[in-house]
Amino acid sequence: MAENNNQQPQGLQIELKPEIGVGVYANLALITHSSSDFILDFTCMLPGMQQPQVRSRVVMA
Repeated sequence: MAENNNQQPQGLQIELKPEIGVGVYANLALITHSSSDFILDFTCMLPGMQQPQVRSRVVMA
């Protein structure tokens, strides 16, 4: 059986930059939504902190 060298690779090719790959620490996620979007706020809440700080926000359609 002959191989077809013109086939495209299967799957999604995603680039992960090193500064993003390190990630951020979050121990709380707040999720809000509208009729068309979801907003995910990832926060860090530690003992002694007056107010949790949003570390990262993701908006999805």
